[in-house]
Amino acid sequence: MAELTDEERKKIYAEEKARTEAKEKLKKEAVAKKNKHAGIGCLAIIIIAGLIWISGLFKGKKAPEPSTLTLQASVMQIFGSPKGQDDSGVIKVIPGEKDCAIHYRFFPLGMFGFEKELGSDLAPKIKTFYQKDGRAENLTFLVLGPFDDAYGNRKWNPVVSFEFTREIYNRINWQNFLNSDLLSITDNIIWMRKVQ
Repeated sequence: MAELTDEERKKIYAEEKARTEAKEKLKKEAVAKKNKHAGIGCLAIIIIAGLIWISGLFKGKKAPEPSTLTLQASVMQIFGSPKGQDDSGVIKVIPGEKDCAIHYRFFPLGMFGFEKELGSDLAPKIKTFYQKDGRAENLTFLVLGPFDDAYGNRKWNPVVSFEFTREIYNRINWQNFLNSDLLSITDNIIWMRKVQ
């Protein structure tokens, strides 16, 4: 094999160098393109996560959805009606424009006192009502309790009445609130009978 001249060697070296430089340039462009797409992807993830976080800040205070039910039907659906003689529930609803009167029959278990048990029963229902229905600003409750006469005949008589407003609802930190304390924060509470 014949030996290469200096000129041929220089030419081969220049070609190899140009080829190597071209390969390195293509690699750098591919890495830069890949990094650009990764950067855009990371930016998109950060933006989406930020939007989810921001939407979570307003989740607890979002306005209630308009109800397709009548106010009376909405109250009945959320508070329920008594199914039997010993059940609690709504027996009458008197809807107004911005308020609603609710006659509620409450059958206590007799373990923690009427007031505490009533609060534990009604507070979650009131919270759900104000979350789901934005029509009534004021709820007025007339709570009836069971009273048996000497012959074992049961009558439902008024025990307590009170008002609950959207303003009270908005002031409550529902995560830390004890439902049994409901009657201690209501407005215009009137006890008609003393019960244990």
